[in-house]
Parts: sequence; C-alpha cells; structure tokens
Amino acid sequence: MIDLSTNNRDGPPAGNAVSRAPAKDIQTLRLLNQYRLFLLIAMGAVYYFASSQHMLGQRDATLFEIAHLGYSVTALLFMYLLNINKPTLDTQFYLQNYADILFIVLIMYTCGGISSGIGILLLITIALLSQLTS
Repeated sequence: MIDLSTNNRDGPPAGNAVSRAPAKDIQTLRLLNQYRLFLLIAMGAVYYFASSQHMLGQRDATLFEIAHLGYSVTALLFMYLLNINKPTLDTQFYLQNYADILFIVLIMYTCGGISSGIGILLLITIALLSQLTS
C-alpha cells in the first residue's frame, strides 16, 4: 500500500539526508504504469490491426485516435517521471489516477458510451485508487 498520510512520525530527515520513497511504493507505481502500457498496446493492436472490430472508435474514430495517442504519450511521460522521481510519489500517484479516469472516460465516449463495455476499465482504475489510498 502506498502511504499517502501527511503524518511524519519520525520528523524531517536529519542533516542533508534526502527523503526517498520506499521501494515498495515505487514498485507499485511501476506496476500500474506497466498495466497502463499493456492496456494501451492491446487497445492499439485491436484498433489498428483487427479488420473485423467495430467497437473501438465506433462513435468518433478520430477522437479515439487522438485520445489513444494522448493517453500513450501521457503513460510514457509518467514512466519517465517515475524514473527521475519528480514530482513526489504522492503527486504522481494522484496525477496518474486522474489522468487514467479522464482518458478512460474519453475513450469510453468514443466507443459508444457505457454499452461499449469499456467502462469496466474505469471500475478497475477506481478500485485500484481506493485500495492503494486506504
């Protein structure tokens, strides 16, 4: 679980020591980034290579392509930010989850709304957010 509490029981780091996030938290965010990248690769493969698919981009194909590209670039940016450890882990966590919700809702709209079945990805994102913040 990612420790998102603002309570610091140990106080500030002594001297010039740099406060670093626990490896477990970084691994959790890396795993979420890998999930996001896998999802985007799978979605792109189905959209661009499957000739018989009619669900992805059903309502607005151009907007789907823009949203998919934007989500992919954002996912790669998140991976880069995690590697350089900026901004803080808490900020990255919330930023990534808000971006996930925004892009999944946009992709769900382009696929025809709730009836498309893409909404389950939103459920997964919100469930992960709630589990990791509790």
